[in-house]
Order: sequence, then C-alpha cells, then structure tokens
Amino acid sequence: MFSLALNYQQHQHISTARHWLQQALYAGHPQALNYLISWFPQHEKQWLRQAAAYGHPDGLVFHWLENSTPPEQVSLSPLQLRQLSPLGRSLLAHYSFQYDAPAHLPHWRALAPSQPRWRERIQGDEVLRRTQQPCHFNLRLYTQSKQPQQLLSWLAKLDTFFASRGYRLCASKQVLDPSVNCSPQTSRAYCQLTMKRTQPVSVVVTEQGDANTRNGVVYINQHTHWRVLLHELGHALGLADEYPMSQDLAQSFCAGQYNFYARNIMVAEPRLYSQQSVHDLSQQVPWQQDLTTAIAQPVRIQAGEYFRLGSNEPQHVGLFPASTCAQTPAQAWKPFAQQTFMEYHHAQFIPDLYLQWMAEAMALRE
Repeated sequence: MFSLALNYQQHQHISTARHWLQQALYAGHPQALNYLISWFPQHEKQWLRQAAAYGHPDGLVFHWLENSTPPEQVSLSPLQLRQLSPLGRSLLAHYSFQYDAPAHLPHWRALAPSQPRWRERIQGDEVLRRTQQPCHFNLRLYTQSKQPQQLLSWLAKLDTFFASRGYRLCASKQVLDPSVNCSPQTSRAYCQLTMKRTQPVSVVVTEQGDANTRNGVVYINQHTHWRVLLHELGHALGLADEYPMSQDLAQSFCAGQYNFYARNIMVAEPRLYSQQSVHDLSQQVPWQQDLTTAIAQPVRIQAGEYFRLGSNEPQHVGLFPASTCAQTPAQAWKPFAQQTFMEYHHAQFIPDLYLQWMAEAMALRE
C-alpha cells in the first residue's frame, strides 16, 4: 500500500496517492504518517487524529495534548519512544513541558527541538538548577499553574540581563497547593499566602491580575513581560515608582506616612531655599554619596540669594523632578533626568546605581 501511494504520487495521481497512504497508516506502516503530513500539511491535525486511533506514537502524544490528558493517564513503551518522529518528539516535548516534566516520561529538555524558544526555556531551567550560592539576586517562585508558559523565558531574559551587568541570578520554584485562593483584588494579582520579607524574594506567579508588590512580595501575572517582573523586583528591593502613584497611595507616600524607604525618590517642597537649607537638605538625599552635581540652582531676589531645587546637568547624578507625587501638592525628586525602568518598564535605561541598590537590599534581607 505504501509503495502504491509513492507510485501514484510520482505520476501525479494525488487523490489516489492519499487514499493508499491512509490505508498504509491504518495498516501501521511507520512512514505513512510522515508522508501524509509532508504531502498534505493542511490536514496535519486530521492525520494525527487518525494516527492516534491506530496507536501511532505521534498520534497518541497529539491526542494527549489536544485533550489535556493528565500525565497519570499516559504512557509510552521504550519501542514507542524509539518510533517517535521528529514531530512526535516535539509534541512530547510540549506535553512534558506543559506538565512540568512527569517522571515517567522523557524530560522535555531531552526532546526539545533546536529552536530559539526551546533554547531560551533551557537557559531558564538552568537558572532553577543553579546552586544557590553565591547569588546577587535570589528568587523563590510560587506558581499557580504547574508550568507557566512565560516563566522560564522570564528567567532566561533576566539571567542574560543580570549577567551582562555583572550579577548572578538564582531561583527556585514551587507549585502552589490548589487550595490556595488566588484571585485579583481591585484588579491586582493576589494569592492568600502568609509570607515574610526574607531572602530570597518571593514571587507569586498568578493566572490573573495586574502586577504589584506588597510588603516585599511580588505578585505577577504569568502572561506579562519579563521587564514588568524586573520593575516589580525594583519595588521589592527598595525602589519606588517614578510615574504618578495612585492618589490614595501618593497621599500616604508623599506625606512620609508610608512604611517604605525609597532609595530612588526624595520628597521636598517646591519652594525657595537658603544656602544652609540646601546644605541640610542635601544630607537627606538618599543618594547623597552618589551625587555628581549640585542639587539646587541660585536665584537672586533683590539683595538676597536663594536656591531653587533641581540639577541642571542631565548627564549627572543629581536631583531631577519625578512624577511620583503628581496627584498631591508635594514634589518628588529622582537621581536621573532620563526615564528609567521604574517610570516605564520598557525603558532601556536601567541605571547601574539602581541595580547596585537592589543588590545591596538583596544582601540585607534576613
């Protein structure tokens, strides 16, 4: 039957060739499925479903994926594993990845095709396998899903980024018990967990809700971008938003009534200061030791000289207006004139100074 199909295909009798290829598939010919998919790729799912009905390993794996068959209900014999085509191995890699590498099946890393997406996942998995010491940044991930699709991609991209700046990332992962209640609160991602602000940083990966950080614990939607995670890690490690805070939060933070010491934000009244007042204020700047330019400019009024806050050398570390307290009468200030990742998570400017502060905060966590 298989040879008949090849013969008819050679003579351009396409429909007849397909008929005999299907007959060869039903009879268990090992190459029939591959030829059907190669000659008629638009019907790939149809061929795989038919192959599953006749016990073909590729078809079986496709059936598991399509029907979300749980791992405890599936198995492949050593012979069936050897019979998997490259497509079947790729399908099994997807299945193994989706269910976080069931022990009775080959690990997805051993099956993964040589494609950028899989190489990135392997790099992310290497972060999870990395020894915990010494690490500049250490994350403990709690996931609502067994294997969030973006998680390993996040770790790979964070790993590449941190390594390019001289830092080492480590992480561990734990799947949350199904009994844990995870549901957004006022649209923000949240799970009802009791966690302490300890090292490593706890990152709770949820299925719904907007990213946020509470008491040093990051809550983040599994579908978001890795730069959002970097922004939230900034919060967990001492950095405040440089975009306008919500009014209720700004009223507390900008009045100094919020229990959070921000390394990158200072709040000061937008008024004229005496030289002594500027000197006293400079001692309160969180990045005072890193300043490379004056934080105020002289303003002459009649016979007196006063100073207006703000640096005028944007390429230096100084005092520049931030939008953090825009919802209040207070004025917030930041070290850099340029937009950073704490103002917009896709911003390309991620200052070395901010990473240094984050690493210092990481080292000080109990």
